[in-house]
Amino acid sequence: MEIGSFLILLAILLPVLAYLAQPIVTGQGVVVRGKDRRLSSLEAERESVLSTIQEMDMDYTLGKFEQEDYEAERSALITQGA
Repeated sequence: MEIGSFLILLAILLPVLAYLAQPIVTGQGVVVRGKDRRLSSLEAERESVLSTIQEMDMDYTLGKFEQEDYEAERSALITQGA
């Protein structure tokens, strides 16, 4: 490797490493609390339930569910999502 290539690589690598190390050096890293983690988990579960309800609605529209099964399953999912 020529010295010029090495210097160009070093000139690119040093600022990138400094940028990546900045939160560690300054102590401004992201701290995730237990409450935030629980809230995030609940939001993900809610989104999953909403997605399942939308899929069920589409399947019911296409005739893949009988009305009684659809209503029972949908109400159970709504209760779970709430």
